[in-house]
Amino acid sequence: MKILLPLSLSLFAIACSSTEKTASVEWVDFGEDPMQNPAYMEAMVAAGTPGSPHEVLTSRAGRWKVDGKTWMAPGTEPMPMVATAETEVILGGRYVVEEFKSDFMGQPFEGRLTQGYDNVTQRYWSMWTDSMSTSCWVSYGTEVSPGVIEFRGTANDILTPNGRPTRMTTSMNEDGSYTMRMYDSRDGAEEFQSMELHYTRV
Repeated sequence: MKILLPLSLSLFAIACSSTEKTASVEWVDFGEDPMQNPAYMEAMVAAGTPGSPHEVLTSRAGRWKVDGKTWMAPGTEPMPMVATAETEVILGGRYVVEEFKSDFMGQPFEGRLTQGYDNVTQRYWSMWTDSMSTSCWVSYGTEVSPGVIEFRGTANDILTPNGRPTRMTTSMNEDGSYTMRMYDSRDGAEEFQSMELHYTRV
């Protein structure tokens, strides 16, 4: 029996992304016994080896002071936000995990941001979970200019249970800090900036 391997073996993103089923799946044929095919082994090694895109993420390892502001809706006054963040590199430089702590409306707030770069699909991915929800926000991104990654995803919450488009950018700054900006939308209108966080290394 011929063994066929999918282009992407990632099940991680499926758990938190769209539930729409793919009509057809494209497979790569590595022959009767892929384990004996040098091309298969080379592809496996390349797919699992961290590279320069991963270094963009791992450069954020360490402890950070976060100053920022949030907008609840278009045209509203921003609310200040102060937080701390600690980013850890895991699994041999393949992923980073950020532990984010702050207060929101007088209540302790914690979030976890896990990010990586998929060598197979050649795009960044990001997953956010926090202490005020039971869902996760998954987005995918590309480097749109040097040091700037733009992520796009879908937010599912009580406002839009079926989802609405969201966007996030992360920008490295010359002084070693970096800035995260979030963009949202309301009632089908054009997107507006909903958050801006400035990370300064402690």
